Parts: sequence; structure tokens; C-alpha cells
Amino acid sequence: MKLRILIVILFLFSCFSITAQEIVGQWNGALKVQGTQLRLVFNITKTDNGLNSTMDSPDQGAKGIPTSFTSFENSILKITIANPKIEYEGTLEKTIL
Repeated sequence: MKLRILIVILFLFSCFSITAQEIVGQWNGALKVQGTQLRLVFNITKTDNGLNSTMDSPDQGAKGIPTSFTSFENSILKITIANPKIEYEGTLEKTIL
């Protein structure tokens, strides 16, 4: 009985760990503004207090722009930069090969 409980606890823990690890890393994309395209990079890390991120804009030579809020819940990533007010929201979808 104790072994079954331990197995269930380990399984649940691994499910939560996988979710947190899926979003950590470097995420690249492009912002299209008035016919111009700017590359953007979000650098997401996990800390003791949750998630943290910075933003790079390689085409503008900007690196390490601090963000004010980063969260990942129910497969939805939200990143906010308070000044200027920039908000990003995206959904991570799993692909089955």
C-alpha cells in the first residue's frame, strides 16, 4: 500500500515538474509593426519565487530588457513589461508525433 502511494505521489510530482520545465528557456518570435518585422526573444527562467523573464530585441540591439510579470498556468504564458506597457500572451500546445 505504501509503495502505491509513493508511486502516485512521484507520478503527480513528475507531471507538475514537466509543466514547469516546458516553458523555461529561450523563445523566439517576430513582431510585425507597420510593415516592419522585429525579432523578439524571451528568456524565461525558474526562480524560487516562480518564473522570471527578460526580453531581447536583436534588430534594435536591445538585450536583457527586464519584465515586470511572468506566469505560466494552464498552458498560457503571460509576460508584461510595465513601462512601456507591453503585454504578451501565448498558448503552448503539445504536438504528438
